[in-house]
Amino acid sequence: MSYDISKIKVKKGFPEVFYSQEKGGVSSNYQATINGLVHQDLAEALDKLKAHLCLITELINPVLLGGPAAIREQLSKGTLHEHEAFDGFYCTGLSLSSDGVVLIGGRKLSTGKVLNITAPFTLMTDEGDYLFWIDLDNQVQAVITETELLLEGKMGVEQLELFDQDEAA
Repeated sequence: MSYDISKIKVKKGFPEVFYSQEKGGVSSNYQATINGLVHQDLAEALDKLKAHLCLITELINPVLLGGPAAIREQLSKGTLHEHEAFDGFYCTGLSLSSDGVVLIGGRKLSTGKVLNITAPFTLMTDEGDYLFWIDLDNQVQAVITETELLLEGKMGVEQLELFDQDEAA
């Protein structure tokens, strides 16, 4: 089945997906709130977007990451999001339109408060001004693929306790 995903957001581990589907020549729009936890692959795909969120919004200076060449190398390895500069940051969703994306996320501050972050619309073509747009596009496609699998039933698993805490003591 083919989905044209326009938006995904995750709140408290539960995903909400906005998409359209064409059936018999008629396109219909849907909003699905999934009553199951996000599967690990989707969570990891979203987590990798936090690096792009920080770079697009200029919250992290590329020089701190070693400059464009070092960033490209880490992006190609899929490890840039693991850099300590991104600690506390997270990506909770994205919104797609035409040839670009808006990333949504935040940062948990040392006070426990949350700073919400919304990146400006970023083109994922060579006409845009974001230097790492190819890597952004690839990561957005990974999120879309995992979201399609979610719509087809791939869910996360909640680990339950084997014994009551009182019994274990």
